[in-house]
Amino acid sequence: MGNLRIITFTLSDQYYGIETNCVKRVFPAFSTTLIPNPLPFVMGMVNVQGIALPVFDIRPLLNLKINQLSVTDSYIEVDLCTHHYLFLANRIVHVSEYEKKDILPTEERFIKHNESISGVIRQNDKLVVLLNMEKLIQ
Repeated sequence: MGNLRIITFTLSDQYYGIETNCVKRVFPAFSTTLIPNPLPFVMGMVNVQGIALPVFDIRPLLNLKINQLSVTDSYIEVDLCTHHYLFLANRIVHVSEYEKKDILPTEERFIKHNESISGVIRQNDKLVVLLNMEKLIQ
């Protein structure tokens, strides 16, 4: 029908969203096992039901302040191109459905990594930046 289901979450008090079609599940964050020489956005690895999954903290990619894990933090497990990853979210806000016409375009010439941003949605008095996770971590 052309509608999109979006999970909205916060990172450093900023609002972001991703389409739920790539989201497998959401669960509370817990400490990671550090790995040697990781990329700047890789927090480490965790064991999820017998599978070692990398945990990405995309705040460095978005120029956001990094804080320690808190009790409100969650991991969003996503399936991107047959690979599973966990992304840190500070707080899950909600899952909502939007029509494609509700997505506002972004002014690409002013945004670094613009291919990683799918658009912006207005939610009450907030703007939610829609992320393309595949493009963001490439």
